[in-house]
Amino acid sequence: MTETSQPQIGVEWGMQLQLRFSGFAESYKTTLVGMERGRYLICSAPYVPGIWAVLNGPDQTTIRYLCEGVVYGFKCTLLTVLEKPFRLLVLSYPEKIETVNLRQHQRVPCLIPATARMGEAAYNGALLDLSESGCCFVCDASEDKEKTISSGNELDISYHMPGSPGDHVVKIKVTSVRRQGSRVTVGGSFEGIEQNVSNAIQAYLETAQKLLL
Repeated sequence: MTETSQPQIGVEWGMQLQLRFSGFAESYKTTLVGMERGRYLICSAPYVPGIWAVLNGPDQTTIRYLCEGVVYGFKCTLLTVLEKPFRLLVLSYPEKIETVNLRQHQRVPCLIPATARMGEAAYNGALLDLSESGCCFVCDASEDKEKTISSGNELDISYHMPGSPGDHVVKIKVTSVRRQGSRVTVGGSFEGIEQNVSNAIQAYLETAQKLLL
């Protein structure tokens, strides 16, 4: 892991986090429900027997989360556990962040109209970024459709690559899902991409990187 000079958390409300407490063998899943930058984070509280043992213990709480192909991690202090009206954890704001980039290839930002299909459901949206090994797709989905997309699903995404004849179709395995209201952002890695499609993507990336990076 490499430390960043400034604590840029890059989390959004509703993002899933992984908690680990010093001296506890298990890790726990929680959801970020609020924060004041530079002061504290508020998360939903999983049931953790003996959690009071780490209360106010500096650097005894570790948080990790995945965002756009990068694992972020930091240590913090569990400030308090609220029981009412909802069970919540209040954590100190981190002083430093560590990161690990999981992606094989750097993604390039784009905005390409696309349609994702999973079974009978179709989602009209756009590709937000693209690499040789995966992409990020965003769409507006109704509440019912939104619930059907989760990590591990496979989506068929069709789009028209600028400068390439006809539409392309790629299959991705979903690795991350972020939701804000009806907006759903899906990240995934390609599964069995055809050579002509791969060639078109590489050509596009080479041109885009010269212009954007």
